[in-house]
Amino acid sequence: MNDLFIAKFDAEGNYVASLTAESSAQKGNAVQSVTVSGGRLYFVGAANSAEGEAKATLGGKEFTASENASPFVGCASTADLSVEWLTSATGVKQDGQKSFSCQGLAVSESCGNVWVTGALKGTLNVTGTQVSIASTQVSMNEGLIIRLNAANGEVLAGAVSRTAYNVSALASYVSAFQNPARPDKVYVYGYMMNAKEGAFIHTYNAENLQADTNATISLIKDGGVPTAYGFAYDSESSAAYFTVRGNKAFTAPSNSSIVFGSVDGVPSTWAILAAKVALPEGELSGVETVAAEEMQKVSVVAVAGGITVSAAADATVTVYDIAGRSVVTVSVAAGAVETIALSAGIYVTDGVKVVVR
Repeated sequence: MNDLFIAKFDAEGNYVASLTAESSAQKGNAVQSVTVSGGRLYFVGAANSAEGEAKATLGGKEFTASENASPFVGCASTADLSVEWLTSATGVKQDGQKSFSCQGLAVSESCGNVWVTGALKGTLNVTGTQVSIASTQVSMNEGLIIRLNAANGEVLAGAVSRTAYNVSALASYVSAFQNPARPDKVYVYGYMMNAKEGAFIHTYNAENLQADTNATISLIKDGGVPTAYGFAYDSESSAAYFTVRGNKAFTAPSNSSIVFGSVDGVPSTWAILAAKVALPEGELSGVETVAAEEMQKVSVVAVAGGITVSAAADATVTVYDIAGRSVVTVSVAAGAVETIALSAGIYVTDGVKVVVR
């Protein structure tokens, strides 16, 4: 079998710690994506067994795989890579499907949620629960998004793209992000291999993953059979940077600003396009207008090396970085003042942006 591992090195390249899966019954597994947020490492990967279902352990936590590629999601301390939780799901072919597929998995963390994105053809059964997530068509991958509780790995919701966006085309979701000032929504970058749809951002309710089909942000169209890759979101400037590949000329929205790369329109030529696009200010800017009475409940002040937080009533305050990743959560008693040490940067807490120097 292939060995699943995660290794940590310090800034000078010296080995610090590692994790390795232990199993004799799995024939292949790999970590596909990792992200760091708030002193924790979140990771996602997939494993499959030689026959039937097989168990494996990672950092003392057990996960299950089937003969089909079965995803797992985990959380470990960045200090020593001790695993805090591990959640897995077994992959099952549906009736009429010649093969099962769960690929292109990526992980992100924001606003207390862990988001897993990718492409699914088949059914995922979450181990130890009654939760299942199923594609709606038997022949093509659909965009997949799963919401987990960042504290314990509980699967809270899941959705596939064709449930709301009924387009018959191979699709995949590449990454998910939230605006920390408006955590009620989650935005998903993805693509369909369909020139009319191209690359886009789909909008979902962050709690139950119900899609808002009227809030789709089109990033690029045409391109023959477009495929989306990297994505970065800057809430401070309400802009997104993305890359997409195609074999024909692209067309872009009027508010798109090309940063690097071009596609010359020759059908036999594949090329990569890297672009910057302005996003709707009302939804994706990083600072929220907070009502006066709400501002009086929690006061946030930037000081040298951190912030101070005070509250008129008992409150729980979470600090997010500019990318929407939670950095720290503290409980503040009524009338108390808490000092939170932070590295220099821009943070958002209680809907307010603060700059720490």
